[in-house]
Amino acid sequence: MIDRELSVIFSRRTFIATVLGGAMIGIAALRLAQLQLLNSRRYRRLAESNSTKIQFIIPPRGIIYDNARTALATNLATYRAYIIPREVKDIREIINLMREKFNFRQHRVNQIERQFVRNRRSFTPIFIRENITWKEMSQLRLNHDIPGLYVEQGNRRIYPFGTLGAHVIGYVGNVSEADLRNRFDPIMEVYYFKTGKTGIEKQFDAQLRGVAGRNIQMVNAIGKVIRDGERIIDPIPGENIHLNLGVSVQKALEDAMSSYPVCSGVVMEVESGRVLAMASHPNFDPGRFQEDDIGDYFEKLRSNPHKPFMNKTIEGTYPPGSTFKIVVAMAALEGGAIQPGERIFCDGHWTYGNHRYHCWKRGGHGWQNLQEALAHSCDVYFYQVALKIGMDAIKSMALKMGLGAVLQNDLLGEAPGIIPDRRWKERTIGARWVHGDTIISGIGQGFLLTTPLQLCTMLCRFISNAEISPRIVNYSSGAGREFESLGFNKKNIDIVLGGLNMVTRRGGTAEAAGIRVNGRTMGGKTGTSQVRRISEQERETGVRTNESLPWHLRNHGLFVGYAPTDNPKYAISVVTEHSGGSSFASAISAKVMRKLLEGIK
Repeated sequence: MIDRELSVIFSRRTFIATVLGGAMIGIAALRLAQLQLLNSRRYRRLAESNSTKIQFIIPPRGIIYDNARTALATNLATYRAYIIPREVKDIREIINLMREKFNFRQHRVNQIERQFVRNRRSFTPIFIRENITWKEMSQLRLNHDIPGLYVEQGNRRIYPFGTLGAHVIGYVGNVSEADLRNRFDPIMEVYYFKTGKTGIEKQFDAQLRGVAGRNIQMVNAIGKVIRDGERIIDPIPGENIHLNLGVSVQKALEDAMSSYPVCSGVVMEVESGRVLAMASHPNFDPGRFQEDDIGDYFEKLRSNPHKPFMNKTIEGTYPPGSTFKIVVAMAALEGGAIQPGERIFCDGHWTYGNHRYHCWKRGGHGWQNLQEALAHSCDVYFYQVALKIGMDAIKSMALKMGLGAVLQNDLLGEAPGIIPDRRWKERTIGARWVHGDTIISGIGQGFLLTTPLQLCTMLCRFISNAEISPRIVNYSSGAGREFESLGFNKKNIDIVLGGLNMVTRRGGTAEAAGIRVNGRTMGGKTGTSQVRRISEQERETGVRTNESLPWHLRNHGLFVGYAPTDNPKYAISVVTEHSGGSSFASAISAKVMRKLLEGIK
């Protein structure tokens, strides 16, 4: 009886256990079916999101050196602060700390707050502060343990000589939308990556930036880094760039130019074309663009009417004025149109047709041969010579000597200038060429436009009788480069040089700029280019002095020079905007040439 009762109880319990077990298995099977069949896509996406992410490792940017291996642009170890929005508990605490430690201004605070609101559920870093010193970093870490605020080590681009050579070297800055569109590279999306904006920094950006390293990170579905993995590619540092510029020559040029508000200049080696100095004034401090708050500085530069961002040595175009008489003289001699001793009389003006063409010297220069006309810059002489040889011969010589064309590919933005002719005038202005256009071109006026770099190259080509090209970057493979001969008659070169040597002597137009260093002297050619036309009525009643005119209506001053005169090694061109005449330009050139003859490199 007892055994039967126990058997019934056991059977009942076994049945209940079987039913419950079956029910649980059924529920599990249904849940598994739901996961596998109904929600498989969702969980597959989540699983896949829990995946790897590539972290870029930014390499050190290449160094820019001068010709003595002095660093003009290099890197400095620094620290940067950033926040992870999802980990931040109180954004105001972080902002107040930044205000206290780094004097954050209100618009910077607004920027951070806007970014935080947009990304507060994200693990994507928001940049807070760059260029933190080791001392500042230590204070942040020791005295403040704020959730979501991180400090890491990085590199800052620095320019040891400040504004020196700024237009050539350029600067780096944050990646813009235009940068991403024009030259996208995945590392450009790293929040602290910098790219070249101007100058060598921009033109050689791909070489200077190097190759980014890569590190694998494990991240979860919402972007949080779970685990750092192994480094799969080591970063390759950027290439170094060596310039032909020399710090001492560059400083000599910029110091000399500091006496005039708006000017530009180039110094070259005559035989090699190496650009030893290139400066445009006013300029800017490339290091300022590494600061966190550059808005005010950028706006100040952009609103300056003298255009400090503009590299006037290659972008500025000016009528060459009387410096162009070198081209006209060589065209006339090479074409056999004049003899060196042939004289032309100047009484202050010359009438051709129904138009009177004036010389800069009101009473005239009297009888002038070629060398005297160059030394005294006689306009009447060159009016008549230009008409005699014609514009085609003048243009051909100008092009040979480097005018009217882009000359280098080391810096972006070079203007070609203008050497006009009949077809150019008809196509551009819609009018036919007349004799007056040729006559006025003889003194470097009219439609002619050149850059300071072209004028310096012109002088180098004329003196060396070779197709010299300006070389800003020192390409070691081209150190022994030979230039094609221009085929000029050396006798003609010597004749013109004889006239240019007289320019800085007694009676010459740059007599005040004459220098003598250990018996060595400088020769050259002055130039004045008008920016307004002087009417006949004004000539009769008295031409207004440049000092009485508004600054922007005053003439530009130019000078091209070389030294030493017995065996020219250096060439220089200087343009002083609206200076009224060439005295400032020739004085700047004399100061630089004196330094060069004294032995600076």
